[in-house]
Amino acid sequence: MKIIPDKLLIVREEDEHAFHTGRISDRYQFWGYNTFAFESGAIGIPQNWENLRKEYIVLNLFDVEDNIYQLSFGTMDLRAN
Repeated sequence: MKIIPDKLLIVREEDEHAFHTGRISDRYQFWGYNTFAFESGAIGIPQNWENLRKEYIVLNLFDVEDNIYQLSFGTMDLRAN
């Protein structure tokens, strides 16, 4: 059973998560976003939730046929700012 599709439809809409889309060349389209997960698997929303979450940045590159070419991700610490 196949779970991950070969292609993802990305519709650019203002004020939505897909607003970080574009082209870097004639060959590649990108879609970037940030997300987070709680380090401790917190249940509910604790008072200090900002200090318990881990931030991630994700960058997807697609080829001219809209196939996923490369997926990159990393962590970032927004608490330092």
